[in-house]
Formats: sequence, structure tokens, C-alpha cells
Amino acid sequence: MGLAIMLTNQGAAVAALCDVCGAWIETAAEGGYAWNQTRDESGAIFPLVLVHKGNCFLTYEAAHPDAMDMELSVLPPYLAASLDVDWDKAIRLARCFSTP
Repeated sequence: MGLAIMLTNQGAAVAALCDVCGAWIETAAEGGYAWNQTRDESGAIFPLVLVHKGNCFLTYEAAHPDAMDMELSVLPPYLAASLDVDWDKAIRLARCFSTP
């Protein structure tokens, strides 16, 4: 499932869900993201999955021998750069509309 909206007592928040076990990844330190890189040519696109570190990543890796992975904490800045996000504006809007 990856990303989902989780309702809280204060509104809504984005939640990261493990694509292997389905459970909430509560902190960036608990998870990573992975993809099965079967080709190396420029422009190749691969589905991204969110996984807990440890057993969930090992399960994903066993089923996908070309698995690559990164720390979950680097996903937001990489995604923001890829989308050319105005970081200052995004932070202001997140403070207004989001809840932890």
C-alpha cells in the first residue's frame, strides 16, 4: 500500500505502510524504500515499495534478487527535488493543513 491517510484526533496525517507486512512504519529509522532494479539504462522506471528494516526487507529481497534499497529518511528530499517542490511553501502548507 505504501502511503495512506491516517485519521487522528486532530485531523489527518500521511502514514507510511510496509508493502510486505502492511503495518505502519512509525518512524523513518524503522523503514526504508526498495525497488527491483532489473535494468540499468537511463530512464528505466521501477515500482517503489516501503518496507520495515530487517525481516520485511529480507522477505522483499528474497523475492526480488535485483533489489536495491535506501534509508526512508532520504525519500522526502529526493522526492521534493524530483518534483521541483518549493520547500519553503511546502513546509508552510504542511504546518497549516497537516497533523502529526
